[in-house]
Amino acid sequence: MMMYACRLLFGSLALLLLLLGAPPPAGAQTKDLTFRFSDAKAAGTFKIRFVSQNFATFGILVEVPIDANMAAADKRDKVMKAIKDAFAKELPNDDVAKAFTYKNETDPPKGNEGLVMGNIPLSIGNTLFGLNAQVNSGKTKEKVDGLITSSLDRERGLIQFASASYDPDDAGNPALFHAGLILNGIIFSVDFTAPSLGASLTGPDVAHRLWEDLHPLIGALVNFPDPALSSSDTLVFEPFTWPVSGFGVEFGTTSPSGEVIGSLQAVPASPTVWLVAVGLLALAAGRGRRSYAFA
Repeated sequence: MMMYACRLLFGSLALLLLLLGAPPPAGAQTKDLTFRFSDAKAAGTFKIRFVSQNFATFGILVEVPIDANMAAADKRDKVMKAIKDAFAKELPNDDVAKAFTYKNETDPPKGNEGLVMGNIPLSIGNTLFGLNAQVNSGKTKEKVDGLITSSLDRERGLIQFASASYDPDDAGNPALFHAGLILNGIIFSVDFTAPSLGASLTGPDVAHRLWEDLHPLIGALVNFPDPALSSSDTLVFEPFTWPVSGFGVEFGTTSPSGEVIGSLQAVPASPTVWLVAVGLLALAAGRGRRSYAFA
């Protein structure tokens, strides 16, 4: 009986650690960020904002002028140089920034070129670092850009259709809007085409129309609230209770007047989660053979 109780206790603990988010294993104290680019159809300023995970320690904005009809590989190389130069300028004597690694993504999706920025520490001493990233396409009319991390920290994904209005006319064709979620490297994405060349669209309009098509694909996998409930222009993918590898967002538009912003925000595990875990363990251990399902 005692052995059974011990097995129940340890089995329940293992399950809860899986579901509620065990800390990263020893040695997994860095993260990476992958930036994906498609061909630019218009000139604009591509922006990447890096912010420390605690939103106070460090912040940097990288602005990259993009030429019309710039190929994705050329844009990737220009952005890589700009990021390196920005960190060298802002943190010239910082060993952390000097240890960052940069490489081309080995096998990006068709139509994309990728830049992988690695060896980013999750913490420096007792201070959270972890670099959250925000990418603004800057009216470059790129159909699909992406932002992904393969690190096992919990992330929130956001896609903001930030322009007050979007021109639906893409050189005589209906403008296209794109949004997607990446889970374990699998892409769930949808496109929305402007229904009329004569009527502009607002950010909340676009966000809700994309949500309507994307929610049936991912609603069972992630908390993905309808932006129309708060008249929001932002799609929000709430973090999993447990860490997910290969988490990211895809975003873009061919509207000549539109900006789309994709973001990843690391979210520390809440202490409340662990209090609930302890309570559930005590309940399971005290009731013998009773079984419990966790949503």
